[in-house]
Amino acid sequence: MILISEDVWGAPFQALEGSFPITRNDDLWSNPEELKASLKDVTALVVRNRTKVTADVIAAAPKLKVIARAGVGLDNIDIKAADAAGVVVVAGLGANACLLYTSDAADEGLG
Repeated sequence: MILISEDVWGAPFQALEGSFPITRNDDLWSNPEELKASLKDVTALVVRNRTKVTADVIAAAPKLKVIARAGVGLDNIDIKAADAAGVVVVAGLGANACLLYTSDAADEGLG
C-alpha cells in the first residue's frame, strides 16, 4: 500500500492507482500518532516538507520499503533511521517534482 501524508497528487499517482492501493490523507502529517498508526501495511510513504519522518515513524512501518520526498530536500526525513531499517529514500532532485514509477519499477519496488 502507498500512503500519501500530504497534499501531493497528480497524473503519476493516478497511473499507479490502478495497480496499487493508495491511501491519501492530506492532513496526516499534522498528527504523528495517527501517522504511525496508519503505517502498519504501508510499503511506500510519500511526503512533502511537512511530514516529519522520524525514527519512531519508520519503526511503526514494518513493511516500509520506500520513502518518497516530493520536492527537494530531505531535512524532514531521518535518513540514518531509514538506512538502518533498510528503507530507500528517494527525492525529485533538482526539481520540485513527485515520484514517478514505470509499471515495471513499481512492481519490483512495491510488489
